[in-house]
Order: sequence, then structure tokens, then C-alpha cells
Amino acid sequence: MAGCARNMPETWKFMTDNGLKLDEPEPFGHYLGVGQSPIKMDQNEVNKRMANIRPLLEAPDAKDAAETDDDTDAEDLGGTAYALPSHHSSPSGIRAIRYDMSSFFQQTVEKYCELASVKESSLSSRAFKFPGIDDHQLDETGFENKGNLADIASKILMKALYGARCMRWDLLHPICPLAREVTKWNRNCGLRLHKLMCYIKQSVK
Repeated sequence: MAGCARNMPETWKFMTDNGLKLDEPEPFGHYLGVGQSPIKMDQNEVNKRMANIRPLLEAPDAKDAAETDDDTDAEDLGGTAYALPSHHSSPSGIRAIRYDMSSFFQQTVEKYCELASVKESSLSSRAFKFPGIDDHQLDETGFENKGNLADIASKILMKALYGARCMRWDLLHPICPLAREVTKWNRNCGLRLHKLMCYIKQSVK
């Protein structure tokens, strides 16, 4: 529900008086893997963070979003996003809600390591600028051979996709093409998934 703050008590009372049953209010905390906390940000900080994600938000399609990732610092994206209601600005700062999914993405990496039977230390610490791999960089025979992660790929991808849709829009382009391959998973899909996990690991703060 949104609107003027002074109207909220009357609106809630109207709904509860007419049969709406609500749980007791809970303080900010973790909900569905997302940490939530109220913060205040000055305008300079808002401008800096928006500059990091604006290329992704303004890209006309997913392909362009992937290409603009070269100009976006993955560490600034990490697992954190901000809801920035500009109409709530004041001389003391802008009230915002900080959504933190760093722990969720770390769990995603750990789930991959568990299901794929690989050690987390084997994931590259190289600071990749792009989480995908182009076809011309892969061995053609890899498209013909079934991948050894065919049975568990969907579990990993769907977990990663939840976080990507919440706040890591840079991950949508590499995840969605892989998700289309789960019924015909090949060796090159496994290589792409491995690089994706390396990218997520090094970009989480």
C-alpha cells in the first residue's frame, strides 16, 4: 500500500474492520533471502550508485545489457540494491531501503559446489567483466556431448535466477540462455555455468 503517511492508520483500520486479518508487524530483516534495512543516503551517493546500474536499466534489450557490463563494475553491483524514493529526500539525506542478497549469492555458489562436486577454491578469482562465454570461444564438439551436470543444472540456475530478477540484472543474460538448455544440456553449458559461478563469487561483497 502506498500513499500519504497520515492516511495510513485510517486505511489500515478500515481494512481490518472489514475482515482483513494481518500478522503482527515485523521489524526489517531477512525475507525470502533478502536482507532489508532502512538507511539514509546523500544525493552524491545516490547519483554514484545509479550511474553504475543505469547502462543496464536503459539498454534496449538483453544483448545490449550484456555488452554494457564491460563498463559496469561488478563489485559495485555485488548482491545489494537500493529502493530510492526521490520524493522522500530531505536536507538530512534520502530515505531508502537497502536490499542485501550477498549471503544469498554466496549460498548459490555453495549450492553449485555441492551439487557439482567441486571445491569452492577451484572457482577462479579473476575479476571477469562479463559472466558469459561466446560460442566462438568454445570447442564445437562440446555442443554435441551431454554435460555431466544435466540432472542438477536447473536447481542451480533457478536459484541464481531468483537473485538475478531481484537485483542482479547483469546475470539475466547469461542465466536465461542456459535455462533454455536444461533439457539438452551439453558440455559447453557446463563450462558456461562454471564461469557464471566464478563471476558471481568474485562479485559478491
